[in-house]
Amino acid sequence: MSVNVNKKYLAQKLSEAHDLTVKESMEIIDFLLAETESALTEGKKVELTGFGKFEIRKREARQGVNPKTGERMMIEESVAPVFKASEGFKNRIQFQFKKDSE
Repeated sequence: MSVNVNKKYLAQKLSEAHDLTVKESMEIIDFLLAETESALTEGKKVELTGFGKFEIRKREARQGVNPKTGERMMIEESVAPVFKASEGFKNRIQFQFKKDSE
């Protein structure tokens, strides 16, 4: 059975590893997430060395097709947060999956 990792789970693990209360751990996680969001909304990149980087990417307006009707339509430009894993992180994940499948 797999365990889904969410804020509550991370707060529990952080509190166990660093002798904090779950409430203190949750405040740390909330702070990190808020700072990441704030930096991204200011147009900054957030880079966590050895893990990856978060940034905002802009998608230009473009022609699209409504899948229900087949009708052509204009899709407005948009921005979205994206995450790009670092090479080291990708390699560690790849290694673990290869090791687990043996």
